[in-house]
Amino acid sequence: MPRILFVCTGNICRSPMAEAMARAELGDVIEFESAGIYGLEGSPASEHAVTATAEVGVDAGGHLARVLRPEIAEDCDRIYVMTHVHRNQILSVAPHLAGRVQLLDPAGNDIEDPYGRRLGVYRRARNHIAAAIEARLDEWRDLAGS
Repeated sequence: MPRILFVCTGNICRSPMAEAMARAELGDVIEFESAGIYGLEGSPASEHAVTATAEVGVDAGGHLARVLRPEIAEDCDRIYVMTHVHRNQILSVAPHLAGRVQLLDPAGNDIEDPYGRRLGVYRRARNHIAAAIEARLDEWRDLAGS
């Protein structure tokens, strides 16, 4: 089964939302995971991230954050980051992953970090993530051979 990794800064907001929403779409044919560049190891997804995903019928409540480690990235077929900075940080230590690391938003836009902000900012990030996932579904179906 193909493995897709979502990466953000702390692995408590954007990447857990992306992981949960993608799993809701194609979790039967692709293994979705997430991690953070500076992951807050063992922390749950932020309350607003859980609320924002629940509003669209997706459960992110069981998430526990983890730090992006080389062995996690090495085992993934695709690695989707939320910002250009995340991509640059990964490639600075693992340039051989260049072919697998790309922005989640296929238009190349950064997805705003909602950390510590109002629920409305989380909703905006969720909507941006949802649109990016929707745009990539056919690509992921092809990856899974379904």
